[in-house]
Amino acid sequence: MDKIVILGCNGGTDIAYGGGAYVVTAMAKCLSENGFEVHLVSTIGLDPHELVSVHNISFGNNVYTHYLFKYSRSTKIPYIIALRLLSRLKKLLNSLNPTLVIYNDDYLLSIDRELRRNKVPRILYAHFPYITRRRLGLGFTYRTTEWTLTEATINYISIDNMFGDLRDIDYLITNSEGLNNVIRVVHNINNIATLRPPLIQITGNTRRKLRPIFLHAARQDKTFLQNELTNFMTIINEKVPNSLFIINRNKSRALFKLSIGNARIIATQWIPNDLWYKVLNATKYYLHFKWFEGLGIATAEAVMNGAIPIAYRSSFNGSWTDIARLCDRDCGFSSVDEAVEHVLDFESDDTKFSRVSNYLVSELSRVMNYDYFCKSLTSIINKFI
Repeated sequence: MDKIVILGCNGGTDIAYGGGAYVVTAMAKCLSENGFEVHLVSTIGLDPHELVSVHNISFGNNVYTHYLFKYSRSTKIPYIIALRLLSRLKKLLNSLNPTLVIYNDDYLLSIDRELRRNKVPRILYAHFPYITRRRLGLGFTYRTTEWTLTEATINYISIDNMFGDLRDIDYLITNSEGLNNVIRVVHNINNIATLRPPLIQITGNTRRKLRPIFLHAARQDKTFLQNELTNFMTIINEKVPNSLFIINRNKSRALFKLSIGNARIIATQWIPNDLWYKVLNATKYYLHFKWFEGLGIATAEAVMNGAIPIAYRSSFNGSWTDIARLCDRDCGFSSVDEAVEHVLDFESDDTKFSRVSNYLVSELSRVMNYDYFCKSLTSIINKFI
């Protein structure tokens, strides 16, 4: 049985929560179902049953995990230390003797040298590599991570010597067309494939939604357009009767305070998985007020549940480049006024809402379904084994 090693997200440091870990889990499912022995290797990670529970993706018994530390919310290892610790797994990789290795985002030169010496094929799946952010400057690196300025500066200096060049990888895959275009320009690479993450739980729910429920669930980091979202909510509350806003993953004190005095705004830090899909079913508009994201899985899930995406127009925002741009005249925005206008247009025309929603569901069903993802991934792997 051929062995496939999948290294964790962010250069091999993490297989736990988030979109990157979701994709790793989907890869494990696909490859285990196709007869491969799969090994998940990372500095930090969740046990198999926890991955299945968190991401709602099941896989076979031929999936094994190898972590230096089990993931814990109470323990945070500085990124550069997590990278250095990953080097301890070189002996493990040699003992596994993999047929092929899949990197996620970036790859450590110290590990890659061993694999190249052993002539192991290497595929890299890019969500938005740190090496790419570094090429775009310290300011970009700082603004697109959760690192403090001190952490960003230290990591900015360190990763250039620790990470390999994307041009040296055997096969490069990006998770969105937007990222594909960025890497082409930044790294001067032309031969790049795009394989969007799969939506495992596709419902295609396009039933009519009577109440205008707005959901914002993207991570609130330094690329979050908080003032714009606040202004948008204020205007919509005045112009759209019975509107309801749900702000998930909320870290903003301002939004929390706003929700206390307004019954039509719910700001919460976490929506459990069982409740999440009920919220998606009820959501009419999915808001994405950020200028940066690799690809928004939550945006795609909302669309597949019949919501219209209202996403900020940015070449660094995968929720716009690969989803909302499909209906850009009606879904993309560069100003609060434009976002408000889109919603008012939809609220006044049910036929238009249904037409756009059905079109988006049709397009995403074609390019983000699990069967397509798995078939494409195994086809790429079979080129090397």
